[in-house]
Formats: sequence, C-alpha cells, structure tokens
Amino acid sequence: MRAGSYVDYLFGVATGWLGWPPETAWRTPIPQILLALEARLDWMNPSQPVAQVQEKPRGVAEKIKKLFKARG
Repeated sequence: MRAGSYVDYLFGVATGWLGWPPETAWRTPIPQILLALEARLDWMNPSQPVAQVQEKPRGVAEKIKKLFKARG
C-alpha cells in the first residue's frame, strides 16, 4: 500500500464505506469486512446481472490479492 497499512485501509472501509462505528470496525474479522464491502459494492451496482457477479468461491487470501491488484 502506498500510505498506511492494510489494517488502516480496512478500518477506513469499515467506518467510511460501510458506516460502522470504530468499535465495531476494530472487533470485526477481516473476512467479514471484505464480505460486507463486496455486498455494499454489489448493492451500489444493481444493473450487473447476477450471473456475472457470482464467481467460483475463493479464499480470503485470493480476495485480498484481488483487492490489492484493483488498487494498483
């Protein structure tokens, strides 16, 4: 990551994008934050067909790698 750590980024996602209070963000496991973010993004883009949204199940490591690649 360019500035800050991955934990800082996830804290920002949980409190900013998801609107969670800081106490909730700190207590929530990383996989749950990622799933909530994915659900939020799906909710924001409902025009995408469900068939394109569904993918082969991946582990948390693969989701994190994809997230890093998407951020550049």
